[in-house]
Amino acid sequence: MSDEGKLSARGLTSDQTPHRKDELERIKKAGGLVMTSEQYDHEEPMHENWVDGDSPPRIWSKEGKFPGCAFTRSIGDGNGEALGVTADAEYTEYTLSDGDEMIIIGSDGIFEFISDLEAANIASHYDTPSEVCRALVGESYKRWIKREERTDDITTIVGFITNND
Repeated sequence: MSDEGKLSARGLTSDQTPHRKDELERIKKAGGLVMTSEQYDHEEPMHENWVDGDSPPRIWSKEGKFPGCAFTRSIGDGNGEALGVTADAEYTEYTLSDGDEMIIIGSDGIFEFISDLEAANIASHYDTPSEVCRALVGESYKRWIKREERTDDITTIVGFITNND
């Protein structure tokens, strides 16, 4: 909750994808090609003005149509590592405050179609972390199926924060 008693949410991460200029430049410097599947297949002209909601830019090898990943950080991806995909983590240090009630950790599939504030609003209707997890995964799944023929990884961990003064 905010100081005014209103529901609020604070994102503590930034997606690690070729949409980010710094990530895009790191991948290109390492020798990776970055383009959408449609650009790779010559169905779309080459450009770097990708828009959220379009087919995502992916990382490709100059050797062939692989690995095709839409993320720039991963653990244990040997093919991607040779193209600049790294396991080096980004993190944010955050000090809990009295108004903090929960922490929601979610994969990009959870937050593809649900904003941080929407996730907090959904969570506010449930009494246990496991109920919140089920609700967030269920809502994410519905939104994915409405927009795509598939879903991404939709994983979440929720913890309630209690003040033990």
